[in-house]
Amino acid sequence: MCGYLGRTDAAKASEGFIQSLRDHLFGHIQRLPFSWHDTHRTGDIIQRCTSDVEVIRSFVSTQLLEVFRTVFLVAVSLGIMFSMNVKISLAAFVFLPVITGYSFFFYARVGTRFRAADEAEGELLSAVQENLTGVRVVRAFGRERFEVERFDRKNNAFAALWIHLGRLLSAYWGTGELITGVQVITVICFGVAETVDGRITLGQFLAFISYNAAMIW
Repeated sequence: MCGYLGRTDAAKASEGFIQSLRDHLFGHIQRLPFSWHDTHRTGDIIQRCTSDVEVIRSFVSTQLLEVFRTVFLVAVSLGIMFSMNVKISLAAFVFLPVITGYSFFFYARVGTRFRAADEAEGELLSAVQENLTGVRVVRAFGRERFEVERFDRKNNAFAALWIHLGRLLSAYWGTGELITGVQVITVICFGVAETVDGRITLGQFLAFISYNAAMIW
């Protein structure tokens, strides 16, 4: 019941925010001078009002809540883990700055490529919009083949950018899983040593592993 109410309220809040954002964005575009419209393609403007807004909606409705949930989960898990055994907790905690720093470094580097892919999508939409707007001229002058080839070039460039991004993200997640795997092994090794020495019970050790798994996720 709580999960249902939480998701329902989150959906209402995010959709209300995005509705207001669309209204403000469209109103802002209406007030921009003609010189701005002369230097920006229609496809780019359409993309800002559609797919880019959808990205923000996805972040607000799911990822933003996940950020708060993750911070809360890490704080609670660490608190319980340190209350159980300080030595193993320090071994687990030392990996968190590494994982966080690696994430920030990666996304700072990959951000430019995301922007390039976003701009390529705008060019693709512009090509479609220009073709559909001037379809009578295209047919009258027999320019269908030229338009198909132009769209194909932009489509290939757009696809190539996202394939490259997919490879980068795969490398990021693969390396991240390697780091977290090393963290788990380290925690287990320290935990086994502490259990053998009698400084922590087997039940506490198993509970510790569960809290660590929740935190490291």
